[in-house]
Amino acid sequence: MILKDYCITEIQNDENSEETRNQILDVFERYKDFVNCHDLPMPNIDLQTMTERKSRYKNGFSNPAGLLWPKDSSNVCTLHTFNGLFTEFERIAEVIIAHELTHAYHWHKFSPLFEIENTTQYLSNYSEFHASYIQLLNGANFQSATTEEKISLSDKIYALLTDHFDSIELSGYLGASKRSLKPNIDFSFGIFGHKGITNGFQLLFDSLFRSAMNHFSLIYFLEKHCTDDFSALIGATAYTDIFGSDILEYVELIKSDTITKDTLLQAKALETSIKDKFISKYGG
Repeated sequence: MILKDYCITEIQNDENSEETRNQILDVFERYKDFVNCHDLPMPNIDLQTMTERKSRYKNGFSNPAGLLWPKDSSNVCTLHTFNGLFTEFERIAEVIIAHELTHAYHWHKFSPLFEIENTTQYLSNYSEFHASYIQLLNGANFQSATTEEKISLSDKIYALLTDHFDSIELSGYLGASKRSLKPNIDFSFGIFGHKGITNGFQLLFDSLFRSAMNHFSLIYFLEKHCTDDFSALIGATAYTDIFGSDILEYVELIKSDTITKDTLLQAKALETSIKDKFISKYGG
């Protein structure tokens, strides 16, 4: 999850944080091999207390970890999580961190293409889509970001939903994801979908569009790697019902293996069109 400034709460490091930092550094070294990017700068690491971060996560206001992109080209990204992440989530902690490191990788790769103050608007949803894909590859124990490895519905995957699992069959994960779609969408509408909230429908769009990136990334993963028919386990129209068919065009655009500045500009223009139609439909 790419963090906004308002998501950051007071950071509280304690005397036991060194173990968590070292575990993150170990994941970082493996991640560089996974994406074949050995010059990737290590993000700064800021650790909250476990109680604070878990409380926000359990109440739906935060993820177990998040990444803050820099505001200055001379700075590096900052990874926020909690002390004891690996104790709490075990193997899934690496899956979580791999997702966040992918945001750092995208910043490293694409931010030189844009003025720094504009980078986030062009990159954030593309990055969420591909970070979710990398998360799934890692959870499936695949060996690289470019792998052609396959998985069946009966194989197990390390995955994160409302709570953590040691591992779960892919079919069970898909079923749980499908069941959570409507409650998650309703949650976003309940929090932001009020005309009296300043920028409420902008925030609603951002929340739902980010969730859609996670959803379509899962479908992309299944299309590329699942050997079984998964169609009955996917809520295929959940986000086209909200955003229209244009979102499928958006996903096709950012799925490309060859992403250029022009691709990201086209994607942003399409996203803006989708947003305008969305706000007209729900907030007009």
